[in-house]
Amino acid sequence: MSKFGLEGMTETWAAEVEGTGVRVNMVDPGEMDTVMHALAVPDCDYELAHPRDLTEVFLYLASDRSRHVNGERLKAQSFSEEGRRS
Repeated sequence: MSKFGLEGMTETWAAEVEGTGVRVNMVDPGEMDTVMHALAVPDCDYELAHPRDLTEVFLYLASDRSRHVNGERLKAQSFSEEGRRS
C-alpha cells in the first residue's frame, strides 16, 4: 500500500512542478539484500541485489540524460539489467 501511495504522490508532485525545471521521480529498488529483508524472510533461498549494485538509476536521474523524465517510477533492478538509457 505504501508503494502505491508513494507512486501517487510522485505523479501528483510531478504534475504540480511541471514546467519549473524541478523533476519528481521514484525509484523502486525491488527486493534487496538487507538486514530488514533477512528478518522478514529468513528462509529466502534466492539471490538478492545489494544496494550498492543499484546506483545506475540514481546516476541516470542526476544526469542531463534524464531531463525529460518526470513523474515516473523507475525499477532499479531492471534498469541496471537494461543498461543505460540513451
